[in-house]
Amino acid sequence: RTVPSTLKFSSRTGSHRTSLTTKSQTTDSDLVEETPQDSSQKQSLSRRAFGTAATAGCASFLFSLSPHFHDDMDIAVAAEVDASGPELIPATPLPATEQAIVELFEKNTYSVANIFDVTLISKAGLMAKEVDAPQGNGSGIIWDKTGHVVTNYHVLQGSFATGNALKMPSVAKVTILNVSDGTTRVYDAKLVGADKSKDLAVIKLIDAPSVGLQPVALGGSEAVKVGQRCFAIGNPFGFDHTLTTG
Repeated sequence: RTVPSTLKFSSRTGSHRTSLTTKSQTTDSDLVEETPQDSSQKQSLSRRAFGTAATAGCASFLFSLSPHFHDDMDIAVAAEVDASGPELIPATPLPATEQAIVELFEKNTYSVANIFDVTLISKAGLMAKEVDAPQGNGSGIIWDKTGHVVTNYHVLQGSFATGNALKMPSVAKVTILNVSDGTTRVYDAKLVGADKSKDLAVIKLIDAPSVGLQPVALGGSEAVKVGQRCFAIGNPFGFDHTLTTG
């Protein structure tokens, strides 16, 4: 008489199925007390059988997916790229109000300058001489063709803090857009006067150019009403001009 001993493992993925069956035949005469060594051998056999079945199941899973991967690759290769791109819609003329704003900006950017306060400071232990260090940054307007520029008091507060701003050879560097050729140029400027209570300061370009400066067009404020639209053109960092409306 024999006693069948079976270990079976199945893995199903899609339409694939993998089975592993092991059988051993024992006789009545072999039915003796099991030793620890025999138990260890049986456990080792079970682990090997399980590992083989699991490997076969993973392989079956991968093979079941491979047709989809090939299909995706075929689609990618077969796809055609339209090199012409989307159709561009021609620009329409600006409304009259927008056109007026554009012209206002383009006309007055030449009268707006960038100003940053230059205070001479000593880098103790790092440098033996004084260096230019920006202490304030803001915008200003070109007042006349001789090089006077009006800005805010707080823009030059670093120079005013020294208590000797009027005697300093230069309190700021001024960046302007030259109206004659459209180039950006930087000039040193000295202090002419200031009024802290009104947050105003006047500086003058050193070696101002004889041409290229466009003074701002001034208007009266008597007829201005609350609620009217206003525009502010600035050049706060010297890279380009900005427009704010409100």
